[in-house]
Amino acid sequence: MTAGQLRKWIDLAQAEGLTREAENLVILAFAEQTGRTFRRHGGPFQPALASLPDDVELCEEHLPGEPAWEAAVDRAGSISARLLCRC
Repeated sequence: MTAGQLRKWIDLAQAEGLTREAENLVILAFAEQTGRTFRRHGGPFQPALASLPDDVELCEEHLPGEPAWEAAVDRAGSISARLLCRC
């Protein structure tokens, strides 16, 4: 989905006359609540209240499952322990 599509959905039921910045705030809040990142032209994009072009995509982040997280935490712990022992 794009920022432009979300703008259309915001005004779908009844045009509310929101300012562009207010629409951007709604889109930024939606992205934060749903764990989405912003991409434009195939690369990352840093949105702002004053700058959120219609062609910016909101992408879902697919995170690893619980076993992978647990393995990563264990590895990080063992690396930290080794680094602390060297001091």
